[in-house]
Amino acid sequence: MLGIRSATRLAITIGVVAATFAWLASDIEIIPNPRQANLDGRVEVAKTIAISVTSDVRKNHTFDLGDKIESIVVASPEVASIGIKRITGRYSSATEGHIANWRSDDFPETCRVEAKIHKGNEVWGNIQILFVPDENKIGSSYYYPLRAVFFLFAAVSLSTWMILNQTFRYLNPSKVVPNRVRSALDTLTEGLVLIDPNGEIVHSNSAFCEIVRINDEELIGSKLNDIDWKAVEGEDNYPWNTCLENKEQVRGKILECSAASSAKKYIVNSSPVFSGQDKIKGVLISFDDVTDLERKKNELADMILTLRKSRDEVARQNEELYFLANCDPLTKCFNRRSFWNQYNEMWNECPSGQLNLVMVDIDHFKSINDNYGHSTGDEVLKDNGELLRRVTGDRGVVCRYGGEEFVILLPNMSFDEAVGVANELHREYGKVQLGGLSVTACLGVSNTGFSVMDMQHLLDQADQCLYAAKRNGRNQVVRYDECEHQMDDVEDSSAASQSSKVKINYSTVTGLLSALAFKCPRTAEHAVRVADLCVAVGQRMVDKRNLYRLEVCGLLHDIGKIGVPEHILNKPGPLTDAEWDVMRKNDQYGVAIVRSAFESDEMANIIKHHKEKDIYQSSEMDSLLGLANEVPIESKIITACDAFDAMIGERVFREAQPLQTVTQEMLRCTPDQFDPVVVEHLINYVSQPGFLESRKIMVQTSASAAVSIAGHLENLHSAVANENLRELKEAVESLKGEAESGEIETIADAASRLEKVLNTEDSKLSQVMEVAEEVMQLCRSTRKALVAPVEQQNSVPKV
Repeated sequence: MLGIRSATRLAITIGVVAATFAWLASDIEIIPNPRQANLDGRVEVAKTIAISVTSDVRKNHTFDLGDKIESIVVASPEVASIGIKRITGRYSSATEGHIANWRSDDFPETCRVEAKIHKGNEVWGNIQILFVPDENKIGSSYYYPLRAVFFLFAAVSLSTWMILNQTFRYLNPSKVVPNRVRSALDTLTEGLVLIDPNGEIVHSNSAFCEIVRINDEELIGSKLNDIDWKAVEGEDNYPWNTCLENKEQVRGKILECSAASSAKKYIVNSSPVFSGQDKIKGVLISFDDVTDLERKKNELADMILTLRKSRDEVARQNEELYFLANCDPLTKCFNRRSFWNQYNEMWNECPSGQLNLVMVDIDHFKSINDNYGHSTGDEVLKDNGELLRRVTGDRGVVCRYGGEEFVILLPNMSFDEAVGVANELHREYGKVQLGGLSVTACLGVSNTGFSVMDMQHLLDQADQCLYAAKRNGRNQVVRYDECEHQMDDVEDSSAASQSSKVKINYSTVTGLLSALAFKCPRTAEHAVRVADLCVAVGQRMVDKRNLYRLEVCGLLHDIGKIGVPEHILNKPGPLTDAEWDVMRKNDQYGVAIVRSAFESDEMANIIKHHKEKDIYQSSEMDSLLGLANEVPIESKIITACDAFDAMIGERVFREAQPLQTVTQEMLRCTPDQFDPVVVEHLINYVSQPGFLESRKIMVQTSASAAVSIAGHLENLHSAVANENLRELKEAVESLKGEAESGEIETIADAASRLEKVLNTEDSKLSQVMEVAEEVMQLCRSTRKALVAPVEQQNSVPKV
C-alpha cells in the first residue's frame, strides 16, 4: 500500500468493515430481504387465485373459468399465464401460451406456482400460475444484498475519508516533528527515517527522499519494509526490525537500494526511541551512502587478490630461480657454490666436533659411461642424488661436488652418528639399482674434531679417507680416525711410485715453450693463456698434487706444432685434407715429445686425450704409445680452455669473438664436446669483472728472469699441495732472493708478505694458502715474457 495516504487507507478500512456487517445483517435477516418478500407475495397471489377457482369448481361454475383467469392475467402484471389442468391430465382452460411456457426451460422454478383444486374430498385438478421472471433485470431484488453492501461501503468510505482528511489537516503525522527539527535534519547528507512500532514512516528527511525517489508526503504512513531493499550480507531481517524486536541498537549493516536508476549501497544504523515507561515508541534509522567506498573496497580486494597471485607467482619463480642458482639440475642436489655458502654457515655455527663431512664417489663411473653411454651415466647420477637426499633427509645437506663425487654435510651430530649415516648409505647401495645398474661407492667420513684448521682441511681429510677406500678395493666406508695407518701405507707406496718417475723440470718446460715461441709466437701465447685458464679451473676440480701437472700440460698441449710448416700454421683460410693430415701427425709427435721429455705416461695420456680425434680411436695407436683409454679430468679441462681461448682470441682467418658469444657457444656444445662441470667453472671464472683486461697484463721482466722465476713454481706447487709449511718457507725464501736479485719488485713484495704470514703464529692455513696462491699467480705472469717478442718485452705494463 506504498503511496496511499493514511486517511484514504483508514476510510477504505472502515468502509469494508461497515459493508461486512451489512452483509452479515442481511444474512441473518436482521435487514428484510426484498427478494424473499417478492417470493412471499407471489405465494399469496397464488393462494388467492386458487381459492377463487376452487370456489367456482365447488359451485360447478366451471364454464366461466377461462374468462376468469384471463381477467386475472390482465389485471396482474407479474402473472404471465394461468392454466387449469384436470386430474385426468387435460387442460380445462388456459391462457394463451401457458402450456408451451410451462413446459419450456426459459422460466426458472421460482416463477412456477402450482396448487391443487379440491371438490369435496377429492382432488379435482391443479391450477398452474406462471409468474414473469425478474432475475435478469438490473436493480431487481436478486442482486440484494450486493446493492446494499456496495452502497454502504461507498457511502461510509467516502464520508469517512472526507472527515479524516479534514481532521488530518490538524493531526498530520508529519507534524509530530517540529519544523526547526525538520530543517536541521534536512541539512544532513545521510538519509534519516523515523518509524513507529508498526514500521510505518513517521518522518523522513530530504536526503532519504532522494535515496528512494519518493516525496515526503507519500512516504508518511507507508511501511519502510515495502521499499526495495536488499541485504548485501545475506541477512533475512532488516536492521530496524531487529531493533524493534531486541530494543537494542543495530549498527554497521549494509543494505542495497534499487529504487534509484542504479543500485546503491548504504550503511544502516538503527537506534530505538523509548517512552518514559521504557516502552519503545519507534526507531530512528540513518542511511549513509557507501557506494563509492564499497566500489573502492572491491577494487582494493581485486587488487589484493591480483597482488597475492603475483606474489605467489613471484614466489614460484623465486623457487625456480633458487633451484637454478643453488642446485644441480640433473641430481637436484646443491651445486658447489651453494655448498660452500652453507658449509661456511655451518662452520661458524656448529660447535667443535659437531660438524661432519661425508665424501661419496661412485666406483668405476667412467666405465659406466664407456660401456652404457652418457645417458645411462646421467641416470645413475640422477638416481644417486635421489638416494643420498632420501637417506640423509633433514639431517644434513647433499651437494654434487663434481662429476661423480658427492659431499654430505651433517651438522649437530657426533662423529659416530655421522659414520652411522654413511654406513646406512653404504647398505642402501647394496639394495637398490641406480639407472638400472648395480652400483657401489666409496665413502669417506671426517669430523671437525680431528684438529681441522679450516673448511678445506676438513674436505681434504674426507678426500684422504675416500682415497684410502679406493686403494683398499672400493665399495666401503672409511672413517678418518681409522685410516691413518692406511694413509701411511698409501703415502709410502705413493712415494715409491713418485721416486720411480722423473721430476717435472720446469727448465725443460720453458725450453720447449721458447722453441714453440720461436716457431710460432701466436701459438706460444695461446699456450700460456690456456695454462692460466687450466689453473683457474683446476683449482676447483683437481687435487693440488695434480694441479702443477695440469698447468705444464696446458703449456705444452700444442708443442707438436713445432714440426708444422709456417704456411699451414698461419694460413688465413680453411685447411685442406692434406694439411689436416699434417696437423694430426704433429699432434701425435707432441704426445711423443712430452712422453719422452718427462718420462711421464700420465702427462702423455692427458695431451693424447685432449688431441684425440677419430684417428686416435684405434687400439693400434694406444698400444703404440702405451697409453690408457680412460679420459682424465685434466684432458677435459684443457679441451674446454683451449676451445674458449681459440674462440675469444683473434685468429688469422677471423676477428676475436665477444665474451658472451663465446660462453653461449660453449654452453651449446655441452655436453657433446665439453664436460658440463668444467664449463660451469670456466664460465664462472671468465665472467668475473676485469677478466679480459687481466689477459693482457704481465709482470715486467726479461725472458731469462722469467725462466728463473717460473722455475720456482714447481717447488711452490709441491709445498702447497702437501700443505708442508716448512717446504713452503724454503721455496718462498729462494723465490724472494731470485726476485730481489732480478729487481722484480712485485714478486719480491708478494714473497715478503707470504713470509710474514708464515712467521705469524696465529695465522690460519687458509690465509697462508691464499697468499701462496697470489705469489704463484705472479710467478705465472712472468712466463709471458718467454713468448712475447723482444721488442714488446720492454713495453708491457707492471701489475
